[in-house]
Amino acid sequence: MWTELDWKPENEGARVRARSGVSLGLPAATVTDRVAAWKRRGELDRALDALAADLG
Repeated sequence: MWTELDWKPENEGARVRARSGVSLGLPAATVTDRVAAWKRRGELDRALDALAADLG
């Protein structure tokens, strides 16, 4: 699993972007990796929402 965050100034704040990849290395990778990616997206969405709340 990897996650990459970057940001750039925009207007009076910043635009933050998160990119992530995940591979469980299990049999039936098309299914297991898709489920893992779906769960990871939820984690990243919650993390970015928390960051926005902390800064807002």
